[in-house]
Amino acid sequence: MGHLGHKIKLIDRQFRSRMDKNLENLGITTAQMNVLCYMEHHTGRNVTQKQLSEAFNVKHSTMAGILQRMVEKDLLEIRPNPDNKKFKNIFLTEKAKSLQDKASAYREYTESVVTKDFTPDEKEYFEKTLFKVFHNLLNDSSLSPEEKDLIERRFMEND
Repeated sequence: MGHLGHKIKLIDRQFRSRMDKNLENLGITTAQMNVLCYMEHHTGRNVTQKQLSEAFNVKHSTMAGILQRMVEKDLLEIRPNPDNKKFKNIFLTEKAKSLQDKASAYREYTESVVTKDFTPDEKEYFEKTLFKVFHNLLNDSSLSPEEKDLIERRFMEND
């Protein structure tokens, strides 16, 4: 059957490559699109770099780079939190808001390519299987029950 980890990595690369190619028209990357989607999903709430780092399970420095490039592209504004100057809140610009529908359409199209020849039952089974894989790996980790619960909730939010 082969090495599952390698196959999952290859699928991830193909998916990201396809997404990046589609999003090139908008001048953004898959990582930047994911931030836009997260921000849209959390409209009206204060969002910080720490929250984004945790939501995407990346290092603080990695997220800082993504956010900085988005600020340079006029997609985000970063402002001090009025209640606590130690924290900075992140906001979408009008330019970013104007890209969201197109970015979502590219994501939906790419996801439809992934499940192109699936019946509705196969698609449901596939999604359940992905959750099982994720859940098995998460349960085998050394994270605390609270951390596992938080990560699992984030996984489910992305449905």
